[in-house]
Amino acid sequence: DSGEYHCVVTPWYRLATGDWSQARELTSSRVFLSVKFAVWDSLKLPLLYGASASLGVGIFSLVLGLICAQCCCRNTAHTPRSRNKLMDLEMD
Repeated sequence: DSGEYHCVVTPWYRLATGDWSQARELTSSRVFLSVKFAVWDSLKLPLLYGASASLGVGIFSLVLGLICAQCCCRNTAHTPRSRNKLMDLEMD
């Protein structure tokens, strides 16, 4: 959308009688506009905020899961077997 642009206006005046009167058309001088879109500058902050938020939520979820697994889900009645001993077999 770059190019030369100008404005054209037609002013209207209200007369003392209450009627409207059209004045002559006014045109501004031409101006050249060019649009430059910087992709990295427009995406830098959203990417930084998104990555930080996802990393923070991920670490929080891992820590909360470990705490719940250690505190809440532990079976205190279970005693683990020793891995270095053989199991006793009952023989009839």
